[in-house]
Amino acid sequence: MAKPTSERFLFSVLACLWPISAVAQGITGSTTIDFDPNTGYVTATCETDLDADAQNWYEAVVDCSVTNDAGASVVSGQYIDHNGDLGYAQVVLTFAGSFGTTYTAVGTHLAVANLGDYAIPPPPQRPYYEYDDYYNFGYFASEGYPTYPVDYTWLGPGPETQRKTSTIKTGSTSDAVTVSQSCFAQLKYRKVPNIPFLANHSFWYMQDSNRKQWIIDAGPTGSCVGSCGFLNAWVTQGTVSSHFNKPPSVDSAGASVAYTAPVTAQLCTQVHLLYQFGVNWANNVTPYALDAAPNSNTFSHQAGTAAGFTNITAPPSAPGW
Repeated sequence: MAKPTSERFLFSVLACLWPISAVAQGITGSTTIDFDPNTGYVTATCETDLDADAQNWYEAVVDCSVTNDAGASVVSGQYIDHNGDLGYAQVVLTFAGSFGTTYTAVGTHLAVANLGDYAIPPPPQRPYYEYDDYYNFGYFASEGYPTYPVDYTWLGPGPETQRKTSTIKTGSTSDAVTVSQSCFAQLKYRKVPNIPFLANHSFWYMQDSNRKQWIIDAGPTGSCVGSCGFLNAWVTQGTVSSHFNKPPSVDSAGASVAYTAPVTAQLCTQVHLLYQFGVNWANNVTPYALDAAPNSNTFSHQAGTAAGFTNITAPPSAPGW
């Protein structure tokens, strides 16, 4: 129901006396979009918030949409805070990102006037319903609804006006993200010294979503004179193995490359699976075989398979692969 005429008149007089900057009733809009390299998913969040005063007169609405760098729609959604139960409206959109694509999220922020009354015009016009735009958020139509980066607050300039439609648009906010990867994974190899035949030993060199680099390798616990012992694994942060770190047996970032994992939105997840395979390997359990499986090449092959890498190029002269 509309405010009594006397109250409307008083508000109009005060609005004329107060400077516009003194009117603090506002609608705040925000839009963010982020990419999680660990999951490969993009999440866009659009929200419209009403301050305490505005909640007495309006319900919050937000429209949220995401487009790719070709301008095609990817996903969209809307939420209306019916009856003003929350004081805000929020839409969260989540989808699998495509590597190398830039996604732009746009939140359109609106308010629904929830009070009004019938207007009785002179005959022969018929009565019609008018909504109270108490803080005159409809004013922002004159600004052409610009789009602001990330967040913006629209302050109602007043005075109260009446309108035939209840939905009032204020403007939009936007944000963008490019799906890119900090992660990488490479299968490395080097020559095995001091054995009577040609053989290479392989291991993994990788970088995770926190830009930490790791060497994941495996090898025998014994000298292989009589017995090689067990096939054990080591996970080392850095670019040189904590176990194989003395010439001529050095597992490092500078070794030859047999395979580089393709860059996809899921690569960081696969790197994490490589890491988990290494730390979960049961040491002092599996006997080591020098020129057959299971050995360090077997471990590297199994680690890559566990991480979901397909068509891995085997290192040359890699027994046990």
